[in-house]
Amino acid sequence: MDTKTGNTGQGIPAQATSRAEAQNPTPTRREFTLAEMIDAYMANYAGPDRGNVGRLAYWRDALGERLATEVSPDDVADALAEYSLGRGRTYLGRDKQTGQARFKDRRHAARAPATVNRALASLGGV
Repeated sequence: MDTKTGNTGQGIPAQATSRAEAQNPTPTRREFTLAEMIDAYMANYAGPDRGNVGRLAYWRDALGERLATEVSPDDVADALAEYSLGRGRTYLGRDKQTGQARFKDRRHAARAPATVNRALASLGGV
């Protein structure tokens, strides 16, 4: 038997537990929305993939208002299925006069599987 705490080795007495909790309180945690997490991630993102901005913008629009802890795999699968139905674009280069990127929408083609996979990987990075 420990003479300081009165612990017999059978478990921690209730009195010692409350003292330990008083000394080390559990930190208060705020739940974040997916949009807040994406914004924080992009504020610190220094990677080479410039397309990540657009893909994460899609996730922010699709699921951003939900708490991150409440986003289920089914929600992600549904949003990913919707994303895959979008029309793909072909990069045509930059406009000579303005320097703006030019794209051409592909009329009947859905996004390529690799594009959909990159969108899922972008969400996984957050």
